Amino acid sequence: MSEPRPRLGGWGRLLFGLAAAAVVASGCAHRRPRLGTAEAVVTSAGTFLLVYESADRAGGEMVRRALIVGAPRLARWGTLRAPVEVQVLPTHESLERAVNRPGFDWLRAWARREVVFVQSPSTWFEGGPTQAQVNELLLHELTHCVMYQAASPGDEWQRKGIPVWFREGMASVTANQGYRRASWAGLARLLAGPPAEDPIDAPERLFREESDAVYSAGHHAFAFLVRRYGDGAVRGVLAEMHAGRGFEQAFEAAVGLRADAFVREFRRYVLMGGWRNAPPRFRRRGGHECEPSSFASPGESKSSSSAK
Repeated sequence: MSEPRPRLGGWGRLLFGLAAAAVVASGCAHRRPRLGTAEAVVTSAGTFLLVYESADRAGGEMVRRALIVGAPRLARWGTLRAPVEVQVLPTHESLERAVNRPGFDWLRAWARREVVFVQSPSTWFEGGPTQAQVNELLLHELTHCVMYQAASPGDEWQRKGIPVWFREGMASVTANQGYRRASWAGLARLLAGPPAEDPIDAPERLFREESDAVYSAGHHAFAFLVRRYGDGAVRGVLAEMHAGRGFEQAFEAAVGLRADAFVREFRRYVLMGGWRNAPPRFRRRGGHECEPSSFASPGESKSSSSAK
């Protein structure tokens, strides 16, 4: 059974007009293609403006379904405080240009506070992805939007100092992507490497060339945070940031210890093998959050979809 298609009413037409103006105004800077079809998608998590090329009806439909299916999962952390525009771009090159990330061959989507750029699913790889794979990717990106909006009333989230392990770990755990990540033993080997290759600090070179290591470290660290301190601590960190604190201060206020102390605690847990004594479900890939689900195909790999 298909979901009902939301109609673009008066409010939706106004929203579309504002978004279209924004696209035109920034088109030169990002060299985005003109996307001629738009529709408002109202969900339990908030409102989205879906924009795609008129000829890419199939890609737009897959993304629309993913927005609806993923919305209830976002409630774990809150709902959108502002509408989010979702642009379905026709090629990988147009995605790289839009987000200014040349050379990120594995990239399939990128989120900002009020906009998500998605490479059209029809161009991901030969044969195209399943709906579940699109659902998974969009849920990862939508988690970023919820996080950024919860962390600040505007673009100030970029100055909050949110570390990559928290940002990507929260999105990976929410989207049940643990099956993509390194095992605990594999993560221990990564953390035992040289400081310049530390996936928790995530230098830009490592993020570009060894994204699996960065996402794996983030996923396990965030799953460990939730298991040790609960979802409420995460929501507390976001609320403290929204009230004006930076990440370090917000983390200490909400969790009860400094963020760097938590990272040291996590490193010790991994390197000393504490995970070997954890419940089997957590030991496999970092907790219940990362069990394969309807959001993904367990056999799917980075090369055929996305490292996210």
